[in-house]
Amino acid sequence: MAATDSTTRASGLAIRLAMALLLAALALAGLWAIAHRGPWYDEFFALYVTSRPGSFATALTRHWLADNHPPLYYALVDLTRWLGDQVEQRRLVNALIGAAALAGGWAVARAASPRFRLLAALYLAGLAAQPLLLLHVAELRSYFLSLAAVGLLVLALVRAWLEPGQPGRGGRLALWLAALAALNTHIATTLIAGAPLAAFTAIALLRRRRDFLRAILPPALASALVFVAVTAIQLPHWEANTRAFWIKPGLSAARWAIENVLVACLAANPVLLAGGTLGAALLLWRLLRRQRSPEADCLLALGLGVAGALAGVLAIHLVRPFVVDRYLVGLAPPIAMSLALGLASLVRRRPVWSGLAVVAAVLAALFALHANALMTAARPSWSGTAAQIAEEVRRCPGTVVHHDPLWNAPVAALPPAENREVLPFAYTTMAARHQFTLEPVTSRRLAAECPTLLWTEHAHAPTEPELLARLQATGFAVSRVTITRIGDGWIAALNP
Repeated sequence: MAATDSTTRASGLAIRLAMALLLAALALAGLWAIAHRGPWYDEFFALYVTSRPGSFATALTRHWLADNHPPLYYALVDLTRWLGDQVEQRRLVNALIGAAALAGGWAVARAASPRFRLLAALYLAGLAAQPLLLLHVAELRSYFLSLAAVGLLVLALVRAWLEPGQPGRGGRLALWLAALAALNTHIATTLIAGAPLAAFTAIALLRRRRDFLRAILPPALASALVFVAVTAIQLPHWEANTRAFWIKPGLSAARWAIENVLVACLAANPVLLAGGTLGAALLLWRLLRRQRSPEADCLLALGLGVAGALAGVLAIHLVRPFVVDRYLVGLAPPIAMSLALGLASLVRRRPVWSGLAVVAAVLAALFALHANALMTAARPSWSGTAAQIAEEVRRCPGTVVHHDPLWNAPVAALPPAENREVLPFAYTTMAARHQFTLEPVTSRRLAAECPTLLWTEHAHAPTEPELLARLQATGFAVSRVTITRIGDGWIAALNP
């Protein structure tokens, strides 16, 4: 007995140390990614509509409710304007969201059994390894809020199923906030969060789990009513904004986006993938043989939820193009939890195995965090072209820099109307940051002894003959152009 107690204590200590290391690494990797990823167009949109000179009510009615998704994230960004006026500074709202989600997860798991805390540790290791996590924590968009909200909601649902009873005031508050955010951040996230909620509710009705229904239904229904109320206001905007849309239609495009996200989520943590797949298969095999367990019920609900969410997303996509990979970020938590349930079921009977499983999963997550941080920082952004232009200006201060809005005309024409205002705002912001001046749009000035450059971001590059013809037709005295692609943008050198 003494040896068993000693082994249990050692395993518990190993798990706590591994979790502390993982949390520290998560914080450092997230802050590093926030600081090192360059800004891109959608972030300038978010910055523009939350840098209001008017009132909160004006911003809500004029900008946020006219957008394609619920206004919750814009409101949070607006309320944290004190973070700064640059994209990277304002991204720190995601660090606050992450801290709140971790605090909510702690509140949900705090009074739980060691068995559930083991599951929560494996779940966190699975989420930390997700490439989608750092990718979206390092951008001023709502996708990280989607991931954090669904992640906390999934944890609360599984806790309510596995361990009936009250999780405490903090745990109840975490459930309410998670449900509110998950159902009111992004339309795709609403589907992805709502499907597991519906699946858990159906299984609870089948199993006559009134305790679960009493805990889950009030926050779920209240949050759904908020979504319905907001949708009643926004639906005409959504319908108008997506008549001409940038997302590719067709099942092939949707299939590739879904496959890419599913593969990335499953392969994020190899330890969870290997052990979780085996454990999940055993749980489902026993369920098929009528050997029911609470873990198998959770696994079934999560699987049905993912399948139902994808069916809903595809149904909308067939009506209006809707599927891109970043919209599906909410799939990561149910997949990570499914794998964590499988691995936890394999190792929970032996304290040594439990400790080793958590340590191995955390080590895999740390390797993934490092790789994901570098991948995030290397993503294309407006910094690539702007930094190249700044280097030319430093080398030859007389360099003249033009911007021709023709190449951004398709983006500017898309609703909502702010797109027409955000583009010049983005160019001006990046030029000021990199300390060079843009010529007025009507200027046709060429540098005398330095390069003359034409700069465009967030647009397809024309061929050099197409660009030359456009420049000559609009009054530029040039005979030759050379285009250089950098990321998603391009710079053209204009030669007389």
